[in-house]
Order: sequence, then C-alpha cells, then structure tokens
Amino acid sequence: MQRVMCKVVQCFNKCLLRYLQGMLAMYKSLNDEGKKEFEAAYSASFYPSMDVLYKCYEDVASGNEIAVWCWLGVVSL
Repeated sequence: MQRVMCKVVQCFNKCLLRYLQGMLAMYKSLNDEGKKEFEAAYSASFYPSMDVLYKCYEDVASGNEIAVWCWLGVVSL
C-alpha cells in the first residue's frame, strides 16, 4: 500500500508541477494589461472551483483517491 501511495503522489506531483510551471510562465509572458485580465479571471474562478478542490481533499483524507487511481489503471500494484 505504501508503494502505491508513493506512485500516486509522484504521478500527481509531476502533473501538478508541470501545470503550475506552465501557468506561471504564461503569466510572466503577459503584458500588464494581460496580467490584470488573468488575475481577474483567476480570482473569478477560484471560489467556484472550491467544491472540486474540497472533493479532492476529501478523497485524499479518506484514501479514496488511491483506489480510484488503481481502478483507472494509472497505478499498477
């Protein structure tokens, strides 16, 4: 079980890191007007996405995310 957990965390962290680095690079490439527009869009989407984030954290706390990853075949036991 610990090996599975490590694989899930590694997979998730790699994807998340690539996504966040991409978002930061894109943000830095914007001009001042583009940055203001990005900040407005990001701020507007933050609270509506809270339900999804809460569900993710709920699954992590219960251990269900490991079962789902295994069920999808992302992590092999």
